[in-house]
Amino acid sequence: MCVNVINNPTTTIDASFFGNDNSLITHRSAFQPIEYNAATTEDSTNQQHIIEARVPEFGEESFDFMDYAKLVAEEMVEQLENNRKKEPEITDYDELLITDPHHPEIEEAQIYKDKETLQSVLGFYAIRNNFQFRVKKSCARTYKICCLDPKCKWALTASRNGPTKSFIIRKYDRKVIHTCDLNIRFADKRQATTKLIGNYIKPRFTNIKTTQTPQDIRGEMKHKYGVRMNYMKAWRSKEHAQEELRGKANESYRLLPGFLHMLQKTNPGTIVHMETEDDNSFKYLFVALDASIKGWKKCKPIIVVDGTFLKSTYGGTLLSACTQDANGHIFPLAFSVVDSENNNSWQWFFTKVRETYGIREEQCLISDRHESISKAACQVFPEITHCYCVYHLLSNLKATFKKNASKLDKPFFAAARAYTERKFEYHMSELDSLDIRVRPYLQQVGYHKWSRYHCKNNRYSTMTSNIAESLNAANLAARELPITTLMESLRALIQQWTYTNRKKAQKTTTFLTPTAEKKLVDNFVDSLTENVKPINETMFEVVELTRSWVINLKEKTCSCNRFQLDELPCAHALAVIKEMNLNVYNYCSGYYTTRTWLETYSGSTYP
Repeated sequence: MCVNVINNPTTTIDASFFGNDNSLITHRSAFQPIEYNAATTEDSTNQQHIIEARVPEFGEESFDFMDYAKLVAEEMVEQLENNRKKEPEITDYDELLITDPHHPEIEEAQIYKDKETLQSVLGFYAIRNNFQFRVKKSCARTYKICCLDPKCKWALTASRNGPTKSFIIRKYDRKVIHTCDLNIRFADKRQATTKLIGNYIKPRFTNIKTTQTPQDIRGEMKHKYGVRMNYMKAWRSKEHAQEELRGKANESYRLLPGFLHMLQKTNPGTIVHMETEDDNSFKYLFVALDASIKGWKKCKPIIVVDGTFLKSTYGGTLLSACTQDANGHIFPLAFSVVDSENNNSWQWFFTKVRETYGIREEQCLISDRHESISKAACQVFPEITHCYCVYHLLSNLKATFKKNASKLDKPFFAAARAYTERKFEYHMSELDSLDIRVRPYLQQVGYHKWSRYHCKNNRYSTMTSNIAESLNAANLAARELPITTLMESLRALIQQWTYTNRKKAQKTTTFLTPTAEKKLVDNFVDSLTENVKPINETMFEVVELTRSWVINLKEKTCSCNRFQLDELPCAHALAVIKEMNLNVYNYCSGYYTTRTWLETYSGSTYP
């Protein structure tokens, strides 16, 4: 680029504009700026830019090097636009690469992801077109096949694409038709191997609800492709498909230590314990994710435990511990894989739960009446209340006392849920009328083990182990998986469950969670017909027809016991709160607030 200066009178710069080290002091107003005009000339051989500059006259707008730089930049942008060449079209290699093992057609020059994909495509192609082939050569670099009938000229050659894993069909003439003997063409399909059929049905098992049986596989292959196969071959094909998706059972144990290491690395704070036998074989596993450990502090101090058998190759039992969040949803705490439900396994599991979660005031442990659970609870959790699931206890009652067994449900559940001794005794007398042997049996079990009124610690509304059983029901399909895949499924479950409930909590605009708000509204409706009579500044009598209750707002109690056991204002307390024009939310437990619900899911679970 050349610069021609036009009409440029002598310009002087005073020495004061330089510092002591002769560096230029950059004051834009300290000297007379130069104004530039740019022009472009072109000839047949090259392009020349001529920039004209002149000293602006007195009073004209200033033009300095900053403005000049902007002008040059504009010229550069214009040149880039003019000189920009159209990018040549490049064929996307990924679009040419065949990855579908069921690709319908074969042609010369096709590129396959790897040799296995090529073999699968050729196998299905042979089955669909009712012919059979044999392999002439198969190695890491070459794959050659020809028709099973030596008289037929059909053949195909493929080889590896350089140092890559992909294979290219080098020689194949699709115009060559099969001239093979019909007895060979319609004999049993030799290409319909267990592996090939397994790969064909594999996508079906990505849905955990799929229950395709070997007989279903036999029928489908017969009607769709004319392939006849016995039951064992169909069963092995199903096993192959599931192993490809889920992993092999024995290999899964080898992968387990590495998986647990990465689980702790990606989720700091996660507690993992794995115990092995003397011969280094697997014995016990315990996992509690960091998100669960953080959330436990915001939940009611109730832990529900249960066990369920695993249906994988090596069997075992999955033990679980969970609680409920502020909205009454299941909140998983810990999982453990053990040999079976026995004294040692439950004691080991409870020990790890205690080490991880500690002990909280007024804590309850709820389970079925499994003998090993009772023994382990006494040894590991002697200071907390161990309660029984009333549903399991009712099942025991019905199995023990056949007389009027179908009529025991309502009075028993009513007695278990009773808030007062009067209500409890009323429903127990109903049980006496059905079978006089029931009361002594329940006394021997211990009223404090199953009755809400007699419970030493507050079990709130958690009367059954239903939340643990619901968790086991959700894990039904996962219980068939190899151990590492099982643990990854449980991790993914908590990841999604945590995110889903956190989003629900974020969208909730009420002070209490939806479940608690509904209960409060129901109680408010019941309070509309009640009359309030003050006793003193904190105590009130609530009257409805011939019945009355005493409420102490300071202590947050009511003679109906609902206020203190539910830790939500009952209908009688709400009548008082409304009469006194008080804020109802000041009398609700923090366990029911939306804020607590959100804080429960403050942690995240990472892959």
